[in-house]
Amino acid sequence: MKLFVTGASGFLGSYVLPLLLDAGHQVFAPTRKALTIQHTNLTQIDCATADSLAEDALPWAELDAVLHLAASGVKSSHRQWPDALDFNVVGTQRLLEAISRYATRRPAFVMTRTFYEHLVDQSPALLDNPYIATKRAAAEIVNLWSQRYEGPVCLATVFQVYGPGDDPANVLSYAAKQIAAGESAAFGSGMGRRDWIYIDDAASALVAALEATIDHKPGTILEQDIGTSELRSIREMIETLATFAPDGTNPSITFDPSKDRPDVDLVLKATHLPRNWQPKTTAPQGLSALLSSIPT
Repeated sequence: MKLFVTGASGFLGSYVLPLLLDAGHQVFAPTRKALTIQHTNLTQIDCATADSLAEDALPWAELDAVLHLAASGVKSSHRQWPDALDFNVVGTQRLLEAISRYATRRPAFVMTRTFYEHLVDQSPALLDNPYIATKRAAAEIVNLWSQRYEGPVCLATVFQVYGPGDDPANVLSYAAKQIAAGESAAFGSGMGRRDWIYIDDAASALVAALEATIDHKPGTILEQDIGTSELRSIREMIETLATFAPDGTNPSITFDPSKDRPDVDLVLKATHLPRNWQPKTTAPQGLSALLSSIPT
């Protein structure tokens, strides 16, 4: 198949891209920087130019699917309202307009969303987060657009992905770094429960969701979950991670409920897993791989 994949250089995209190429698909990927992977079936498009979505920028009429993974504000260190609005909302709208205008075969369209979007009714304060608020707005735009689009559409809710290459500031990446170095690390109570999914499984689940969407009739709107359907507390994950500490290290880990974020009590797990897909990586296996990836 011929696929247009945004966000191929991101954490999730960098794992999805090799799976698509290994399966023999031809991938067109808009990027602002050169991808580290090189492949005869990979065409990089400079998305820093204004015409990156123009009619002659790629073979729109031949596309089988569009996988929209790109997002701004995923990393807390790069989370600003102007960028999130321009990238997540305006950028998504521009992509949908280009698909409607140029993609005559009406390719399948799959976009990722964060599980926090489903929790804003319980905690409106989540909308103070530029990433969550703009991703939710983008999902609403896709929902409206899908009602008149003649191709199949899927909104894929991504749960708590972890693994090598994740943002160093994320809780498990930070914990792994401190544990590998034998240094102290302080957290909140750790009682918050999440649906954790290892990055390899998240990538394969997205490919399965893409394939399921392509197989559906035009006009179908799907909801898919990228998770494991299992809940584990942050504390359980960190304490399991600590069991893989290198010999000779003695990391000090403390949990302080006074440091808890307001969303600690919010709980949601995956319920609509892609058809014929199941996670292959257990939490201990994934955590061991994460710790092993930390440079020593």
